Amino acid sequence: MKPLEAKINPEDVPARLKSSRILATVVRGILWIDDKSQRYRVDPFSRVLLEVPANEGPLSDLKALFDSEFAESKGPLSTRSIAFATPGRRYLRMRHLCTTHGEKQFMIEDMTELVLSDLELQENDNALRKLFENATHGIYRATLSGQHVFANPALTAMMGFEKQEDWLAKSKSGIRELYVNPERYDEFNTALQKNGRVSDFVCEMFKSNGEKFWVSATAWMVRDKDEVATHIDGTFTDVTERMRHYESVKHAAETDELTGLCNRSKVYSEIEQRTKMMSGNNGFTVLLFDLDRFKDINDVYGHATGDAVLVEISQRLRDIVGDFGVVARLGGDEFAAVIEDAALQISVEELGNRFLTRLREPIPFNGAEHAMSASIGVARFPDDATERAELLRKADIALYNVKSHGRNSICRFKPEFEHRRQRAHFLAQELRDAGRRGELELYYQPIVAADTSAIMGFEALMRWNHPDRGMISPAEFIPIAEDAGYMQEFGGWAIQEACSHIVTLPKHLYVSVNVSAVQFNASDFPLVVEKALEITGLHPSRLELEVTEGVVIRNEERTAEILNRLKKIGVRVALDDFGTGYSSFSYLQKFHFDKVKIDRSFVRDLADNKTNAALVRAVLSIGRDLGLEVVAEGIENLAQRDQLVLEGCPFFQGYLFGRPAPFSDVASNVALQNLPQRHPALEQVEVRKLFA
Repeated sequence: MKPLEAKINPEDVPARLKSSRILATVVRGILWIDDKSQRYRVDPFSRVLLEVPANEGPLSDLKALFDSEFAESKGPLSTRSIAFATPGRRYLRMRHLCTTHGEKQFMIEDMTELVLSDLELQENDNALRKLFENATHGIYRATLSGQHVFANPALTAMMGFEKQEDWLAKSKSGIRELYVNPERYDEFNTALQKNGRVSDFVCEMFKSNGEKFWVSATAWMVRDKDEVATHIDGTFTDVTERMRHYESVKHAAETDELTGLCNRSKVYSEIEQRTKMMSGNNGFTVLLFDLDRFKDINDVYGHATGDAVLVEISQRLRDIVGDFGVVARLGGDEFAAVIEDAALQISVEELGNRFLTRLREPIPFNGAEHAMSASIGVARFPDDATERAELLRKADIALYNVKSHGRNSICRFKPEFEHRRQRAHFLAQELRDAGRRGELELYYQPIVAADTSAIMGFEALMRWNHPDRGMISPAEFIPIAEDAGYMQEFGGWAIQEACSHIVTLPKHLYVSVNVSAVQFNASDFPLVVEKALEITGLHPSRLELEVTEGVVIRNEERTAEILNRLKKIGVRVALDDFGTGYSSFSYLQKFHFDKVKIDRSFVRDLADNKTNAALVRAVLSIGRDLGLEVVAEGIENLAQRDQLVLEGCPFFQGYLFGRPAPFSDVASNVALQNLPQRHPALEQVEVRKLFA
């Protein structure tokens, strides 16, 4: 029989076989030993197994089979069952059976296949143990109650322990407290018990020194052949870098790049979560901010300056909200804040006023200081709405209400605002064809000389006489027309209509017509003016066009070009609402206006406000030096008039001298006896032609 090739050194066999599973044999033989004669004899099968030269012979032939571990000094063979390897590398076991007539009988069993199989298993076990010990991921085995009984070095080091015993001892005392959020430990165990396996369960844990780190835990129930759970095996992987990257990406996705505030997506998510988590006793408030006239800053100073202003505004909002809520930039010059009731120690109105006051503090840029203002709309959960979209819609309605009533204020949503917004929507639809239907009308307010109160001219103000709703205030429909894009069409009609009216009045009277930004910056605007003068026959000097700073600063180069073309035509140009913009005095130097109109907000509290009085005085002084006419608007009482007379203001406009009135009333007031009768039907024809 050809000997089997051993897979390990035979010298290692005896020690390693102490734990071997020697439970069965492949072949057996018999060996007889006579101690007296010191001879042996074997059956043919044993001779092959023992690799002896003959079926019988001196006992010395067997000595080569036994290494020193089985020397006779360890005791007589009859008392032992031994395992050994032959020179031919067979693995045998010899067991004493009996002694008859002084001759000992032994059974020889061939264990080669069994031993080699067992050693192969041990080698595999050693390989797995090395893998277990050298793995970079944490590996453990735990009892069904979660106590770790084995842990590899990587897991021990990962948890901040030097010795495996220390980590196992900590596990025995409980590892729940090592979870930053202990409830996550409960979630992990619940999922494991329910599903039998948990994969990539990410949670934050403490190391032994208190340092926080992120792990991904995977575990599974190990079951016996009867499907009864016996223990738990699992792995821990340090995913701190992964989570840092995730948080970085998440932060970028939820953060406004310019200001560092939350972005629209993030704050919408925050509102959504709060609507699902909170109740009426623990609500929250949403505030929507819209910076007033911010576009003018971008137009005048460029987007870099505009961005710097937005960053400053963002910091001011963040300072006020602090840890009480979330501040976000929705885009452009729109911001939002979400504040929970539990954190709000003051009323929403007071909080809003704090915002407004802080925003009005001057912001230095481009060598000057400029004050901002904002419109704020407010809605509260759950009083105003219980769903995110509806809550934001109502806050936006409140914001719209502020913007349509002068801006620079705060307003909480009221049900009537919604009706008003719906009305605005329907008005926008009806306003589209108002001009073609002849529903638009010009009213005229006199402009008088301060010393004589004589009428010098009129400002033409647009009115909408709705067939069903009656006279609609320009404060209501003009913003709608501007938003809807109707003002260019309406503005052209207003210029021609005003010219056709004023041409019938005495030649010393002029008419002043307001011009919107869209209309002024249209490429054909000077042509529209020329055409109106040509059709009506009005001398250009009797037409005055009023523009605001918001119109002028959109494109200074374009503004200068248009003003020069208007000057060549011969019409006059007035700067309206002076003092409410950003750098009014610089425009008086940069552009050649014919007139400046001081805004009514400075006239209203002229007697009590020293700042307003100083500004009015400065404007009058500059007007005299530059040869500009100055008109003070909004004069409603004698005290205001007298104060302005003392300051030397040459022209007045306001209710004290006359309210806006239809042209027919104006004609009567100037005692125009030969005013031609205008036929309504012909007027309708003229209007239709104009809007065709």
